[in-house]
Amino acid sequence: MAIISSDLPKSNVEYSYEPHSDQVWTCEYSPDGRILYSGADDSVLNLQDLETRQMVWKDSRTHGAGVTAIIARDNFTLLTGSYDDNLRIIDLRTRGAVGQINLGGGVWRLGKRGTNGRSVIASCMYVGSRLVDFGEDLRTPRVVASFEEHESMNYACDIHPMDPDIVVSCSFYDKRVCIWDIKN
Repeated sequence: MAIISSDLPKSNVEYSYEPHSDQVWTCEYSPDGRILYSGADDSVLNLQDLETRQMVWKDSRTHGAGVTAIIARDNFTLLTGSYDDNLRIIDLRTRGAVGQINLGGGVWRLGKRGTNGRSVIASCMYVGSRLVDFGEDLRTPRVVASFEEHESMNYACDIHPMDPDIVVSCSFYDKRVCIWDIKN
């Protein structure tokens, strides 16, 4: 049995930094564990090298509103979600967006579908869930499935680990959990 406490002793904190001027909504490690990506209400995407403890890159131009979701596809590509309704493909080598799609509602969370990394499920706060496929070049995203049955804000969805066609999504005020099949 694990005991979880929100009061960790300060001696357990290995490293702390404050790259954002507003609430931090998301963070994710790079696949090699060396970089920490973070996004916040200040519309900033920050990359911090955990070994050198130096900022690698701080982008405040790409997102039109808060950065709420990050998925590291590999060491060179990020997928980001934002309150500005867009899911973006960020190339870290060129330090810019190489593709994006407007999903029509604040993109609150992103989840991977399958192992090939060609599609993700997006929790879009005001319009439900969207399954987005990136195509062969990974720069031409398109919505291939959606679920809009929630009666309030969609804050989470996930793909079933054994069946990538089964999705679960939930909404806030109506306290509803739905399980749905992408094929239907």
